[in-house]
Amino acid sequence: MKTNQPVWKYLGNLGDATPLDYGGALVMEDTTGVYPPELWIYDADTRERSTVILEPVKPCPELPNQYGDNKFHPNHPAWWSDKLASIAETAGMVPEELAELLCSMESMERAHGYQVLIAHHGVFEFDQYPLKLTRKEAGEWLESISKSLV
Repeated sequence: MKTNQPVWKYLGNLGDATPLDYGGALVMEDTTGVYPPELWIYDADTRERSTVILEPVKPCPELPNQYGDNKFHPNHPAWWSDKLASIAETAGMVPEELAELLCSMESMERAHGYQVLIAHHGVFEFDQYPLKLTRKEAGEWLESISKSLV
């Protein structure tokens, strides 16, 4: 049985222009359309690469000011949803602005919203098993992505 494997396309970098030296957050999209976009975060200090799935977020129909990322349970808010106002405030935003980013169908915009959540809660809450890379492995990984740029 053949399974569809993702073919990742680089959309943009939310971090430093030189991620190998200072870290970065790369927004990647599966060109096959099977997998949701991902945010690949590289921490130059720890040399860890974390993967955050950019799940589409939608308002919970029966719960005002609550947002969910589970398409099978639309009235089940995401674990961070009840703290959206305080998360937005720490980022200098209003809750509606952060909700708009998280609910966006545009991968880059949604990545910005997730980046705010990650800055507030820490990347560990989104990826508890980051890959530990040597500097050489990190350089080869980032180089392979840069070669795929069109």
